[in-house]
Amino acid sequence: MPLRAVLIIVLSVIGIVNAVHAEQAGFEYRERKGLIVLEDFSQSADMLYQFNDHHSSTDAGNSTSNALQEHYNVNLGTAILDPNIFESNLNGIIGFNQNWFNSNGGNSSSDQAQYQYLFSGTALKKSITPVSFNSSRQITTVTTQYTPAYTTDTTNNQVTALILNNFLSSRFDFARNSLDTTGGGYNSTTTSNSFSYKAENNLGKVSNTILAGNLSDQETSIGNSHVNNVSLTNSLGWGAGRKYTLLTSVRLEDAIYTGIPEKNLTFSEDFRAQLGQALSLEAAYSLVRTNTNNFQGQNSQDNEQTGDLTLRHRLFESLETVLTGKASSGELLGGTETRYSGIARMNYRKLLPDQSRMTASLSNEYEVVDRNVASSVTTVPPYTYTVHSGDTVSLSLSGGTLNRNSVTITAQGITYTEGTDYTVNYDLGTIYIVPGGRIDTQGTGEVITISYTYFLNPTLKYNDNTFTGNTNITLFNGAYSLGGSYSQQRYSDIVGATNDTLRNLRTIQLHFSGSQENSNYRILLTDSVLGDLRTDTAEGNGLYNWENLSLTLIERYALYGASETSVAYRENTTQCTLAYARPLYSNVQLSTTTSLMDVRSSIRKTNDYATFRASLKILLNKLTITMVGQTGWTFSGGSTTRDDSLNVNVTRYF
Repeated sequence: MPLRAVLIIVLSVIGIVNAVHAEQAGFEYRERKGLIVLEDFSQSADMLYQFNDHHSSTDAGNSTSNALQEHYNVNLGTAILDPNIFESNLNGIIGFNQNWFNSNGGNSSSDQAQYQYLFSGTALKKSITPVSFNSSRQITTVTTQYTPAYTTDTTNNQVTALILNNFLSSRFDFARNSLDTTGGGYNSTTTSNSFSYKAENNLGKVSNTILAGNLSDQETSIGNSHVNNVSLTNSLGWGAGRKYTLLTSVRLEDAIYTGIPEKNLTFSEDFRAQLGQALSLEAAYSLVRTNTNNFQGQNSQDNEQTGDLTLRHRLFESLETVLTGKASSGELLGGTETRYSGIARMNYRKLLPDQSRMTASLSNEYEVVDRNVASSVTTVPPYTYTVHSGDTVSLSLSGGTLNRNSVTITAQGITYTEGTDYTVNYDLGTIYIVPGGRIDTQGTGEVITISYTYFLNPTLKYNDNTFTGNTNITLFNGAYSLGGSYSQQRYSDIVGATNDTLRNLRTIQLHFSGSQENSNYRILLTDSVLGDLRTDTAEGNGLYNWENLSLTLIERYALYGASETSVAYRENTTQCTLAYARPLYSNVQLSTTTSLMDVRSSIRKTNDYATFRASLKILLNKLTITMVGQTGWTFSGGSTTRDDSLNVNVTRYF
C-alpha cells in the first residue's frame, strides 16, 4: 500500500477518535482547515551594542570593552487537521557576537557564532492520552585571540505522555541531554538520560495515593553516575469533615556519584486530628538512613530519627496557644547526637477601632543537646568571602571550637599573615580584617578564600534556652505601624568541658513606619549582642512620589563595640536617589535616575559614590530602539574611579 494512503488512513482514524472524545467531553471541536495548517509565522532581527569603560586616577586597571551582538529569529506554528490533534512550533535563531577588550595589560578580542533551534508541540491535546514534546539544539563556535577555537554542541530532547483516567492517572517522561565540546585543546562529552513515571489514585475524599519512580544516568569524561529512586505517598482522611488525616511517605534511592555508591531511605508519617472546635493535635515522625563511603573510602552508615508532638488551642479567634515537644537522635562523626526540646508559644490578635489592630506573640524553647562522637576534628574546604578593611567574618563551626593556627587566608596567589593582615578570635570563631594590612588596600572590597579546621567536643551536654517576644500596632487601616521585638538565646553546659563556642545572643528592635498618599517612611533601631560583640544601629528611610518624580532617602548609623580581636568604630551611610520618568511623545519613553551615596567610618577611608543613568525607548511601527547609558564615580580616599556604559538595542519585526 502506498505510504500516502497509509498516512491518510492513520490521520483519519486519529481524527475520528478525538472527535468522538471531544463530543462526549463537551469540548468544541474546531472545523478542519486542511491537512497541514501553517500559522503564526513571524521573524525579527535585533542588534545590541555594548560599551564599557573603567578609568582610575591611579592608572591601575583601566579598561575599555566593546561588544556587538546580531541575532535573527524566525518562528513558525503548524497544525495537522486541527490544533487539538497535532500542533507544533518551530523557533530558529542565528547569532553572531563580537567582543573587543583593551586594558593596561594588553588587548584581546573574540568572535562567537551561534545556531539554535527549538521544536516543541502537542498531540491529541483533547484526548485521554495527550502527548507533548520538545527538541532543541544549540551550536556555538568561539574564536579567541591567541587561543585555539572551540565548539560546543548542546542538545535537549524530552517527551511527556499522560493517561487521564479518573481511577489511575499516569504521567511518563523521558529526557535525553548531551553536551559536546571540541577544539581548544580539549574534547569532552556529557550525556544524560532520564525516565520517570508517576501514577495517582483518588478514592473520593478518603484516600489519595501517589507512586513515583525515576531512572537516570549520566556519562562524562571524568566518570559515570546513575540515580534510581522510587517513592510512595498516601494520604488518608476520615471522620466528619476529615477530622483525622494521616500522611505516609517512603522513598528509596540507589545512586552512584562518580564512582561513589550511596543508598538512602526516607520514611515519614504526619498525623493530624481536630479534637474539637478549638483544639487540634499534630504528630510527626521521620527516619533518614544513608549508606555511602566517606572521604577515606570507608563505608559509612548514618541514621537520623525525629519525632514531634504539637497541641494547638484557639480561643475566640484572638488567642492561640501552642505546645510542642521534639526529640531527635542521629549519628555524627562516628558517634551519636541526641536533642530534646519543648516549645511554648502564644499568639494574640485584637481588632481596634478605626480599622486598627494589635498583634503580640511570645515564644520560649528549651533544648538539651547530648553529644558523644568518636571523631573530633573537621576540615572546612576553602570558601570565598568578599570583605572590606575593618570587617569581622563569622565562621561556621557547627557548635565546635576553631583550632589554633588552622586559619589560612589567600587571594590571587597571596597568603596573608595572621596578626598583621587579620586577627582571629578562636573562642568566638571570628576573623577581623585589620585596617592598614594587605587585605583591601583600595578600600573597595576584596575577594578572599578562607580555609580552617574546628574541633567538636566528643562528649558534651548543654542546654539552649531561647525566648522571643514580638508586638505590633497598626493604626488607621495600615497608615501607621509601631512595634518592637526582643529575643534572647542563652547556653549553659550540663556535662563535659566548657564549650566556648556557645555564644549568648540578645537582640532588641524597635520600629515605626507610616504611609501617606504620596510618601512612606520607616525608622528602625537595633541593639544586638553576640558573645562580646555589640552592635547598635539606627536606620531611617523615606520615599516621596510626585507625578513623574520619586525621591528616596536612606540614613544609617552603626556603632560597633570593641571585642577581643577588634576595636570599636562608627560607620555612617547616607544615600539619596532621584528618579524621573515621562513620555516625550506617544511612542517615546524617557527615564532617568540619579543616585548619591556617602559612607564614612572611623577606621576606614571615606567612600563617596555618584551614579547617573538614563534610558530612552522608541517604538516606530515594527521597529523598537532602546538606549541605556550610565556613568558612575567612586571617590575613595585620594583615588577616583569612573565607570561608563552604553547599551543600544535595535529590534525589527517583519
